[in-house]
Amino acid sequence: MYETIRPKVVHTAVKYLVEQELYKGEGIIISDDWLNEYSNERENFIVKDEDKKIDANEIMKKSEFDDNDANWNESDDKPINPVATETLLNDEIEDQNDIGIKFAPAENNRPISILMDMKVDELTFPKIYCAAETKRSELIVILANVLGNKVITLEEAENMSYEKKCDLIRQDPVTCVHYFEHRLKCLWEILSAPSGPFQGYELEDKYVRIEFQARGSPHVHALIWLKNAPKYDKNKPESIKECIEFIDKLISVSSKPTQFSEELISLQRHKHSHTCKKYVNGCIKCRFSIPYFPMRETMILEPFSDDEKLTKKEREEISKKKENVMKELEKISKDIDNSLTFDEFLVHINMSEKEYIKMIRADLKKAKVFLKRAPNEIRINAYNPQIMPLHRANMDIQFILDSYACLKYCVEYINKSGNGMSELLREALNELKKGNNTVRERLRVIANKFLNSSEISAQEAVYHILSIPLSISSRSTVFINTNRPENRISMLKSDEILQKLEPDSKDVFVEGLIEMYVNRPDEMKNVCLADFASMYNISKKKTDNDRIIENSDDEDITENESDNRTAPVKMKNGKGWIKTSNARRIDSLDPRLNGLVYLHNKFPSGNNW
Repeated sequence: MYETIRPKVVHTAVKYLVEQELYKGEGIIISDDWLNEYSNERENFIVKDEDKKIDANEIMKKSEFDDNDANWNESDDKPINPVATETLLNDEIEDQNDIGIKFAPAENNRPISILMDMKVDELTFPKIYCAAETKRSELIVILANVLGNKVITLEEAENMSYEKKCDLIRQDPVTCVHYFEHRLKCLWEILSAPSGPFQGYELEDKYVRIEFQARGSPHVHALIWLKNAPKYDKNKPESIKECIEFIDKLISVSSKPTQFSEELISLQRHKHSHTCKKYVNGCIKCRFSIPYFPMRETMILEPFSDDEKLTKKEREEISKKKENVMKELEKISKDIDNSLTFDEFLVHINMSEKEYIKMIRADLKKAKVFLKRAPNEIRINAYNPQIMPLHRANMDIQFILDSYACLKYCVEYINKSGNGMSELLREALNELKKGNNTVRERLRVIANKFLNSSEISAQEAVYHILSIPLSISSRSTVFINTNRPENRISMLKSDEILQKLEPDSKDVFVEGLIEMYVNRPDEMKNVCLADFASMYNISKKKTDNDRIIENSDDEDITENESDNRTAPVKMKNGKGWIKTSNARRIDSLDPRLNGLVYLHNKFPSGNNW
């Protein structure tokens, strides 16, 4: 079995590792003779001795495939942040996790079990990634001050060695997290400003989710709603026109140096890496479908309708043309200085614009936006020209055409499992099925598997320890307990209140949302429970500066707010006043039930709630 390696890259990674305390403590050093021996850009690395006997033709064929595979990775990120997921203890190869491997360090010495050697993962199978924080000079200045009590300039931070930056970042993940959170807060303040980057479209709502990749650095996924933004309707030409004008106003893929420096544009230029590589019919392709198609102007293309269905022969011809076009695009994309115009590109691929658009539409399953893009911009991710110089990092901004598709993506994204957890839990379940374990024992095994196998970065751990929220929403959530009355859990009133009650009093529980709803006045009889929960607050007093109790089963949740839009109305039991709420909320029904259908069909009539 042969693999292709790049000796210089390997040497750089090993050089970094041996300078770490763990490797120094083990007396591990690096020999420069190895790099002198393998001086080529790429070397064929023999994994098994018996592979030396492989037929020469097979070797050539395998070598060509490995070269293609290795050439796919265009990322030039420098190494940092060792983490390990593929180790001897957690191997992806089936039926090998239970193999007990032992190492004999020297003659007459007792072999050390891999399960007893606490450092075997880090020393044997280190994984190295790049951290985006190394490019944040402001952060490096802060870290130098916090960790070494040393004041340095931005220029000194920029000129600091890569390894030194890495050490600073690794030593203080807490400061890195606070820095990221501060940047994010400042960015949202700018985006929410009336004269912000959305040029007259006020930011109305947002949902933000912070995620961590294997490299350990946080990044943001966000959904934003802009006030008066156009809505796409394929049956209305004016809607299509408005959407295209909106997209061109806020989204760009321009690579013109007059607008931004090449350094900023390079952040948006995609480089193929192993994370974007996928195999389709034996070929390596980018899972982001990059390079993108060049376009004369921004267009929203729809799949073929039933009246436009293609014959099998037409599809085969279009498929061949597309294959040739994609090959040409790959060649063109590697030359970022090419000056081809869109018309010259069409001549280059020997197609008319009508044929070109038809080829693109042939593979569409739903409506899709294709941005105005020159042939030298086919690797640039979409960005907002106003946010780019503020953010100074890679971004990808899209206009949502299909709200259902967006919702589906969000649900799948939120519910995706941790790295490798599904397989680990599946293995645990299969093992449990073989024995006669009690439910308690099964739960303990699965819980231990989950707790002991979750791998998170230092910065993600900081988020959890400091209780920094990983998701932010412009709307709060109200939980509605839609269980039967006998199955609901209620909170006891405080000791102070209980002491004042009669000995035989049964009024010992805090009034929850549903009890408040039952006691709403007659003029609100047509207000459903969902609207009551999301649109109204309960106040103990009628004054403008009253103490508001949120519609929640928790008596400790309070809010001071003044609302003069409508006069408060008194509850039937006289225990409070109902006022409309300024806060926007989303109703959260019991996920085990069918939401409002359950409210309508299963709630008892009258006051027997």
